[in-house]
Amino acid sequence: MSYEAYKREVIKTVGRMNLGLPRGQDYEYNKRVREHGFEIYQSAESTVRYKPRSTFYSLFKQELGNGRRKASIRQSGESRTEYGVGMFATLLAVGLLTPILPGVLALLSVAYAVGVTATVNSVIEQQRELSGRHAFGSVVALLAIHIGYATGYLVELLGR
Repeated sequence: MSYEAYKREVIKTVGRMNLGLPRGQDYEYNKRVREHGFEIYQSAESTVRYKPRSTFYSLFKQELGNGRRKASIRQSGESRTEYGVGMFATLLAVGLLTPILPGVLALLSVAYAVGVTATVNSVIEQQRELSGRHAFGSVVALLAIHIGYATGYLVELLGR
């Protein structure tokens, strides 16, 4: 979640964001906000203009760093809230630990592909400015995001 706004009461109670972190300041701060009993509210009415990365590789690298930083935050004690690794990383780990690896990975890959394709189709149907020509790029972008994040997260967990 990005582009947050906080009530003064939240900032007085929780303190300020840790701008010294190389990444994940919002992630770490929102974890502290929830730990202090506040809820995070997202509004469908808000709009944000965002300039995306120019290549799939740069998107992958960004998510690789994000995954590493979030695992680091989780492990460092900067926040007490425990969160899962994420669906893709969990499924990959289960697949790697299963003796029937090829079959499990194939099944997980198909399930993942179906989920990503369904998500992309749903978004395209809801957004008037999008059409079927955006489907392939959207699927590749989601792959770059998920694989980059999960890889970074797992590298950080296994590297410690």
